[in-house]
Amino acid sequence: MKLLIDIGNTRLKWALSHNIKFESNGVVDNAGIASTILHEHWAKLPRPSSVGIACVSAELIFITVTRCLNELWPAIEIKRLYAQAQCLGVQNAYQHPEKLGVDRWLALLAAHHSYKGCIGIIDCGTAITIDIVHADGIHVGGYITPGLTLMQQALSARTGLVSATVQSSLQAGKTTEAAIYAGTLLTAVALINAVPHLYPDIDQLILTGGDATTVAQYVSVACHLEVDLVLHGLALAMT
Repeated sequence: MKLLIDIGNTRLKWALSHNIKFESNGVVDNAGIASTILHEHWAKLPRPSSVGIACVSAELIFITVTRCLNELWPAIEIKRLYAQAQCLGVQNAYQHPEKLGVDRWLALLAAHHSYKGCIGIIDCGTAITIDIVHADGIHVGGYITPGLTLMQQALSARTGLVSATVQSSLQAGKTTEAAIYAGTLLTAVALINAVPHLYPDIDQLILTGGDATTVAQYVSVACHLEVDLVLHGLALAMT
């Protein structure tokens, strides 16, 4: 049994994995991460054989996590994953492979393993990232743009506009708050809808990340929703 930990920019997710199948999982916001909180969650788990960590967040959070793991299970094997030039049939497009975010890399591994053909992977998290991988495992490259919350925060910080208010459609807002939410959501949706036009050879699109469920309701292109894609990639990389 392996403990897999995905430390994103906003949230920390974990899962127990046995033969690449999840048996237990959980999530906490990064803002509330402390050794005592993690200890409370993980003390209920059986001792894992090893721990795999993917971290794109602050180094301090990684240190907090590893300290807690060593307190709970002394001498536990901890492996931190990074992007590589090649792994499990996927070839990294970056000239300096380690510069590719490990979350994007693991999502590529999971998508290529689970789906056939040319695949577009869209992670709707703190940032919205798009990566394309051909059927032969060649990574084309990707795009990065602010996610929904970052777009809304940028408007608020630079213009003094009020915070966005969540609404249930893409209809034009009748208040400034609703208009900000609709505008940022429409931006994300339009970006995703454009991907098959830019890359018409794409056979399948996969949506993942914290805002994927929200965005998936409004996109007009067919997508598979895989909220734990990074953890699945981490499980594969740990085999």
